[in-house]
Amino acid sequence: MPARDRLSFSILLAATVVVAGLCIAIALPFVPPLTWAVVLAVLGWPLHIRIRRRIVNRNLAALASVLLVALIILTPVIWISIRASEEVSSGVKQIEADVKSGVFQAALDRHPRLVRGYNWLNDRVDLGSAGLAAASSLKGQVGHLIGKSIRTIIEAFICLFMLFFFFRDRAEILHAVRMRLPLSAAEIQLLLGRVKNMIRATVFGRMLTAIVQGVLGGLMFWILGIEAALLWTVVMAVLSMIPALGSIFVWAPAAAWLAISGHWVKAIILAVWGSAVIGTIDNILYPLLVGRDVRIHTLLLFIALLGGVLLFGATGLVLGPVLMETGLSLIEIVRARTETSDESLEVG
Repeated sequence: MPARDRLSFSILLAATVVVAGLCIAIALPFVPPLTWAVVLAVLGWPLHIRIRRRIVNRNLAALASVLLVALIILTPVIWISIRASEEVSSGVKQIEADVKSGVFQAALDRHPRLVRGYNWLNDRVDLGSAGLAAASSLKGQVGHLIGKSIRTIIEAFICLFMLFFFFRDRAEILHAVRMRLPLSAAEIQLLLGRVKNMIRATVFGRMLTAIVQGVLGGLMFWILGIEAALLWTVVMAVLSMIPALGSIFVWAPAAAWLAISGHWVKAIILAVWGSAVIGTIDNILYPLLVGRDVRIHTLLLFIALLGGVLLFGATGLVLGPVLMETGLSLIEIVRARTETSDESLEVG
């Protein structure tokens, strides 16, 4: 290649890299709504097909599908978020009142062994001040979360806007993706199928199972009269989505506190319900909902979920596993091509 052509190609390559980097920077703020739009498009496609049979105009059909999805999913999410925020504020005030009035100390005094450990720790750390500081910090976080509500609403509208086009132009979008991927038709089919299965497994399997666990725990909290039952429902559901964690980190301490407070019957009921029902329901529901769609090791799934959350926030609950499955699928495609090339060389 002549020096002039090499220079032109180098400039073109550098310009392409710069522009691609700028495009990625522009697109990054839209990753959360784009991710959830893709998830809703995959899960809501059967619903849209039914609507499309009744509404001929594809714009109206896509709009109807988006509105129905928003009504089914976003409305309860917004309501739960508002109610949970209210319960957090109420719970923080109750913690502050209990610490100042000595309710915690009185409960501990009824258990000499615990009070010795408490006093030992309190001599080294001012637990009362630490509790009040933690409560104040939590209250500040609540205010911060409420302050982000406007951004959340905007992202929700962007998600629904994208979802409209995913419903209306699904065939065109998939065709564009297939045309731009350097993969064969069979490889694209494998990759898209794996990604679709992972999305369904993450939402229908892990998320739905976690929601059921959270609801079961929250229902028992409500029956036993434990405050902020809806908030703890949300917390248990979120923890249940992460392998190696789970709702036990909520209901077990709650049962222990009930026992310390002298409510032995309630403590036993909660402990039995947590271990026998909440702790085992995922072993029944998850295989039924997922089946054999996903065959990813638990350790990789743990890394994908936790790493995804640390990197992308709540969106990482879906994006982490999807990226992990995409990477594993691409490795499998590369390995298949390499084996095919080796066989060709041996034959030749």
